[in-house]
Amino acid sequence: MRRVQALVAKIHSEVENLRICGLSQLFNVCSFVRAQPKPGFNTQTKWVVCCVSSLTTSEFVVMGENLEWCVDVSFKPFLQMPWMVSHVDSIEYSKFVLFVNSRPATEKTIDSLRHIEKSAAYLCETHVAAYIAAFWYVLVTLRSTIQNYTNAAAPHL
Repeated sequence: MRRVQALVAKIHSEVENLRICGLSQLFNVCSFVRAQPKPGFNTQTKWVVCCVSSLTTSEFVVMGENLEWCVDVSFKPFLQMPWMVSHVDSIEYSKFVLFVNSRPATEKTIDSLRHIEKSAAYLCETHVAAYIAAFWYVLVTLRSTIQNYTNAAAPHL
């Protein structure tokens, strides 16, 4: 669990670097995504300017209560990964509750725990590859974004 916490801390640090580097729109979007209790992101279709790419788009992910940020739908997979990274504890807890609720009501708690130990569907290792892929994708994308932005801004400083 410490390894996961360390990776989450790295990503939160990189998100904070977005703000420090002047990428406040992307910082706000990432912060909004991390704060959401559920991973679903609604989409709408109308012409708007994407706050991430600054390009016009006809389909976008709705961010914020009052459409504060419109993000092109092509970024939706990226948005889902920081959510997952920020909610690993909740995901694992939900897996635990689902597993326990699937056991017979008459089963003793100790027996349920023994079944959990043997269940490939419950074990964290089942999803480790997805978690690690999400962590590294988010981390690399954030670092690359910051690097590209600072490189583009450097000639103007």
